[in-house]
Amino acid sequence: MKHILFIIGLFSLCCDAQTPIIPIHEGDNSIIGAYYKDTENIFPKFVGTWNYTNGNESFTIELKKLSSYYDALAGNYSDILIGEYSYIGTDGFEKINTLSNFITATSPYNNNIIGTIIKDYNSIPSLKRLQFTFIDPQRRYIKQFIVLKYIPSQGSSPEKIELTWIGDSSAVIDENSPTDIRVPKVNYTLIKQ
Repeated sequence: MKHILFIIGLFSLCCDAQTPIIPIHEGDNSIIGAYYKDTENIFPKFVGTWNYTNGNESFTIELKKLSSYYDALAGNYSDILIGEYSYIGTDGFEKINTLSNFITATSPYNNNIIGTIIKDYNSIPSLKRLQFTFIDPQRRYIKQFIVLKYIPSQGSSPEKIELTWIGDSSAVIDENSPTDIRVPKVNYTLIKQ
């Protein structure tokens, strides 16, 4: 039995030794078998629940990190951030709430916020920005991108993220379909909860 455990342990070490670890900000996700890793621990700063409130209006985002997720299509591993959100309009009525999707999502690509792209790479981790795909589940044909900038707490000011929309929405299926997502595309500053 000891020999079998030794062989299994040796085999797993050999397999791990052959998986190149590439810093996620340096890779293009094209090397089969590689692990695109958040080597500078940028992602954990963004993990958590973030909230914007203005009168009756509320926008909540929850982000989680998945480590070494295997993407069968790309044939490699990567650290990835996934998220869900809710939005209550200025009228006080909930327009969309996907926060419970974390429970039912079987793949990170089933989540409505997903990203691995680090923007504005430089030597100051607090200035990193992450790019995400932002999906309205009732309008999946619309592809929208957001960029989140992390702002560390300063004195009595809590941690924040700034959300900026980038690019135009994608093509519409037919002329009667809605042409935009249900969250207004304005910039938001969300506070960590």
